[in-house]
Amino acid sequence: QQMFISKAEICSGYALEYPPLVYYGIHERRGLLPNLKMNLLADGTWTESMNYNNLVIGMLVDALPLMKRAGVDGYTPEVRRFFSDPPKMASPLGFQPNFGDGPGVALKAWGGHALLPWMDTKDATIGAVLARYGGQPLVRWRQMFYLLAYDGPPPARKEPPEKLGCVDFPDAGYLFLRNAVEDLWLGMAYGRHQGHGHYDRLGFELVGQGALQSVDNGGGYDKDHIFDVSALAHNTILVDMRNHRPGSGRKLFWETSGPVKLASVGSRELAGGVWMERNIALFDGAVLLVDGLQSNEEHTYDWAYHNIGSIASGPKMAPAQPLASDGIYGYLK
Repeated sequence: QQMFISKAEICSGYALEYPPLVYYGIHERRGLLPNLKMNLLADGTWTESMNYNNLVIGMLVDALPLMKRAGVDGYTPEVRRFFSDPPKMASPLGFQPNFGDGPGVALKAWGGHALLPWMDTKDATIGAVLARYGGQPLVRWRQMFYLLAYDGPPPARKEPPEKLGCVDFPDAGYLFLRNAVEDLWLGMAYGRHQGHGHYDRLGFELVGQGALQSVDNGGGYDKDHIFDVSALAHNTILVDMRNHRPGSGRKLFWETSGPVKLASVGSRELAGGVWMERNIALFDGAVLLVDGLQSNEEHTYDWAYHNIGSIASGPKMAPAQPLASDGIYGYLK
């Protein structure tokens, strides 16, 4: 919100021909530059949840030319990575995962974000994003004015687009594994707990056979947003039927050069000192997930796998009673 306010301050300063307001919106404590320095991570991701990558980058497309007009080059290395690197998170379906409190952007929109920054900088990395995903139709009048002042075509679309491979975002705490032909994909969140409240550390999404197989969503389950933000609503481990604490995890192992893609993450901050570890092996056509949990005390461990689809065959089943009379397990029926 503050970044949108800062952009409005800059625009008002230009409209009123009042330079101090332009300076305030760019440089002061809650201005664009301090906000970017505080919240844009070195690996090119925004510090809040996944959908804020899209919200912030849409704002930056408009704000960066305003800063340039004031003699300020906002295209820091982190900003350039912000345009080029988040698309590497995408599943084979063309979407970023649902980590945090909202979905990631569809990548068909990302090329539109990259068009004007590429025109401004001629940065080859940003140009590669535009070539891979193409530009959206330009419906904003300001974008059309920018294009009228530009004297060359955008980068040619690459067909087929290059492969993305496996990628890790260590500052945000996201990792993404893909098989060789990139039709099997697993994304996992392992970093710090984000400010928008979803307890999805060590949770994952899975895409295979051309469809979303398992979702780390946590959205739309209950109107009070008690269950949907909880760890139980995500593909992660729970201890003693209690929600996670707002802790963080870390990457333990990463080896993706061979035909089997390997990764391991862990945390001791999510459940009262219990060590929680997830080990992943992604093969050409299958994923092996091995959990390791360690404590000096006795605990109950479980996790709810959120599968997409319905049961085609199996034993005859009847509706179950809630697993608990209150708390987050009371939502499971």
